[in-house]
Amino acid sequence: MKSRLLPLPAVLAALLALGHALAYAALQGRYAIDDAYISFRYAQNLARGLGLVFNAGERVEGYTNFGWVMLLALASRLGLDLPLVSRLANLLLAAGLVAFALRFLARRSRRSVLAMALAGTALAADGVLARWAQDGMETLLFTLLVFAGAALSAPVEPEEGAVVLPSPWRGALAFALAALVRPEGALLAAVALLWSFFAGVREDWRGAFRRAVVGGAVFAAVWLPWFLWRWRYYGALLPNTFYAKVGTGGAQVLRGAHYLVYFFVGERWPWLLLSLACLLALPRPRLVPWQRLFLWIAAVDLLYVLLVGGDWMGAGRFLLPILPLLYLAAAEWTALALENPSRRWPARLAVPALLVAQLVLTSWRGEARNVRRERSYLESRAAIGQWLRQHAAPGDRLLTGEIGQLGWDSGLYTLDLFGLTDPRIAHLRVATMGRGKPGHEKFDLAYSLGQRPTWITMPFIVPLWRTRPAAFPILAEYEPVTLPVPPPLPSYGAFLHRRAAGSYGINP
Repeated sequence: MKSRLLPLPAVLAALLALGHALAYAALQGRYAIDDAYISFRYAQNLARGLGLVFNAGERVEGYTNFGWVMLLALASRLGLDLPLVSRLANLLLAAGLVAFALRFLARRSRRSVLAMALAGTALAADGVLARWAQDGMETLLFTLLVFAGAALSAPVEPEEGAVVLPSPWRGALAFALAALVRPEGALLAAVALLWSFFAGVREDWRGAFRRAVVGGAVFAAVWLPWFLWRWRYYGALLPNTFYAKVGTGGAQVLRGAHYLVYFFVGERWPWLLLSLACLLALPRPRLVPWQRLFLWIAAVDLLYVLLVGGDWMGAGRFLLPILPLLYLAAAEWTALALENPSRRWPARLAVPALLVAQLVLTSWRGEARNVRRERSYLESRAAIGQWLRQHAAPGDRLLTGEIGQLGWDSGLYTLDLFGLTDPRIAHLRVATMGRGKPGHEKFDLAYSLGQRPTWITMPFIVPLWRTRPAAFPILAEYEPVTLPVPPPLPSYGAFLHRRAAGSYGINP
């Protein structure tokens, strides 16, 4: 099992993960999730020579995935369809992630066959991996780079002798690339560097210090020029999305705790119970060095997710990057516990039982339900955006709380109700921060309407126009327009248009 060739279990698990993701692609339909279109628009504007902006002439960092946007900009420059190519790329990244993870396990595990079977089953059958493996976000690229950084930083424990620490530059380079894709990659890089330093300082403090300097220098050589450039380009230390989504109150932490509990206890309790039981069953539950490194990286990432309060896109996108680390570490000690001949039948039943549990809890009852619900929103937004592209004037401005797909499909100058691309809204102080839907808590409707957009596309805006016209006098300038073909969600069938700009089949 120490061959350089890809082990058969890795190939089978990669194919299973690919098939699982393709089933999600069919379930979701032709559209990527709304937030992915924000990155598509930044990439398209960059490819057209307008700069790394959402609206032409406005330098606001409304994205947190620079590396992914750069790859999309290259694809746009080549004339490729960004929603399609991003989803296809994620399918390949998912298969590569599973294969790479199991190849690592084949080379490092003490009971590699059973460990690969357990880890491969857990990864390929997990609904979170399958969902984001077919969507247009940066999640799979970030996950692969984080795992690569952890794997390339993981020490080797020979049969006899001291632990061998690998050369630091490859792991640092992988983490630096991860930090360009998601900002928390820098935090995980620091964890890996510090862990490697303390792992080697007892035996050779000079060597440990030298390794830390080399790893830090490699990381800084990649990450620091980009950070200084974006600071100068956008004029802010942190992305505008951070200010729009993240607060400092205890309610946000409680929401993050609920996010974590649901993810692990609500959807993955069979795997959690099995791995904990096997860990306790080991006579001497000693973790090998690579397991300790993986668990430290995962622990710090869990703390980060807890503090930022989770994510609105289900309980998986923020935690997928550490799932391979957790599954591999747990599969190793589970395989060791089940190797005893007296546990032959439990070992044989563990893989199919986990397969069924993962598919039922994380996929069929978890992410598949989210995708089915989201598809109606995607198709409804597409209907509005495509109608606006055909009927709106080039200088029209659109106000919406869903800027991704609507901004992409309409091609209009787009104002964001929730401040992802508006620094004024992003820096608002909100007393109830952390108690609402993540990323949708900061808004100032009076301010947004005061910018006098030509079109207002929000599901609640027509009922507001009809029932509370005195609350927002500016709405007296608008009339409802109804889509000629009703979308899947009736609430998206009507939106508002200013009278001064003309009429488009008014239907009060």
